[in-house]
Amino acid sequence: MVSRLRPATRPALARALAAACTGAAVLALAGCASDDPSAGAAGTTPAATTPTGTAVATPSAPARSGPLTQSEQIAATPDSPKAFATALKQHRAIVVTFVLAGIADDDYVADAVAAVRRNGLGGGVAFLTWNVQRQKNFGNLPTLLNVTGTPSVTVIGRDGRLVNQWGGLVDEKMLRQAVADAKDATP
Repeated sequence: MVSRLRPATRPALARALAAACTGAAVLALAGCASDDPSAGAAGTTPAATTPTGTAVATPSAPARSGPLTQSEQIAATPDSPKAFATALKQHRAIVVTFVLAGIADDDYVADAVAAVRRNGLGGGVAFLTWNVQRQKNFGNLPTLLNVTGTPSVTVIGRDGRLVNQWGGLVDEKMLRQAVADAKDATP
């Protein structure tokens, strides 16, 4: 079971994801992008003021000891979107996608997910896609799934375990295989 001590707020998370994606796009265009998986949207939200007037920085997302691991059990929390919690409860395969519309990589991934959904493998699968610019209805999923940037795709099997997760480009063929594996998982 994955638990988080302090879920991030949606606006703060959306700002962090947007800043990370914008920064990554600028670095990639400049030829300075890093292959380091630890690079990303670490940091804090704007400082809050305590009753004494002292500024205190609040974390933009709770710390995690590392990325999700293959076959890690995923569990919904009260802060998770209802559609996600329902899909887990119904033992459906789940594809969770976070994109920032208008960015080439994100649009490519969104199109690949849509193609998998249309090609017949989508039956019995919950496809949950969020454009982080809209900043609502994704609850604590970015924190729960350790999403630190876009595009991000997480595939969860019918048994509630992580099948695969990508932070970056993924094509239709890879997604099709992950969805097939997720559907084959025995609850």
